[in-house]
Amino acid sequence: MLTHLEQPHSRALYRLAEAHRYTDDGTMLRTLSVPLLDWREACGIREERPSKVMRALDTAHDELAAAGYLTDIQVVGRGQKQRLDYVFRQENEPDPALVRLLREYRIGGPRAVQLATEFPQRVEAAIKYYDHVKAQGKLIRNPPGFIADIIADAEKYELPSSLPDAQNPEKAREAQKVRILQSENEAHQQYETRLAEQLALAPRDQWKEVGATLLLLLKKPLSSDELKVLQERCRSGDIQAARLAHEATRAAATFEMQDFVVKLKAQLKPKAS
Repeated sequence: MLTHLEQPHSRALYRLAEAHRYTDDGTMLRTLSVPLLDWREACGIREERPSKVMRALDTAHDELAAAGYLTDIQVVGRGQKQRLDYVFRQENEPDPALVRLLREYRIGGPRAVQLATEFPQRVEAAIKYYDHVKAQGKLIRNPPGFIADIIADAEKYELPSSLPDAQNPEKAREAQKVRILQSENEAHQQYETRLAEQLALAPRDQWKEVGATLLLLLKKPLSSDELKVLQERCRSGDIQAARLAHEATRAAATFEMQDFVVKLKAQLKPKAS
């Protein structure tokens, strides 16, 4: 999935969602509901107004939906109490990007879902073939029916492997690699800059900046007493809250949260006198 996401915000949101969509017994959740402002902290978004937070997330939401990771995103409530309800795509569901593509060509919803489910490998090729035929000046009286027929009847329509305006696959792959590398470098630079800015803050200000992120990530594995100790140690400066938040986010994204929590719990134990 990460190789298909170009925006740093999209990759960060994907890692964060993956870290939260599994229950303690390893079950994968079909849906995930999160408070918007807590999610803002966890995503590292500086904007505080809910409307601006949503604008910052919109691009990531669109890219995750286009990549087939999310089926739907609903905003529940208003203002400071808004929640985001994510619906994740299941393995037996069609790629929503293919369904949207078919809908753009005026194919009905149920038919679009059926075609994207049964013939996913032919959808994009059929659309390109239709565009090519149309560009030749041929009159097509029923475009949606024609496209559906191309997709469903492989014997009647043998689609060409390439069309005159098709991009060279090798060049496309190389261009994608360059975009991914550039985005990764940009994300790394943003990460280092933001961490440096947070570490320059006073301990109490660091906690104000990242405390919600830590509580969101650690409220399940840590007890209420351990969370209180964590807050006290961070506010006193005994623990650098900013660095801990970045380490926790990275552990969640790389599925190393269990080891991270074990080390943190040991760090939170009372020091021997």
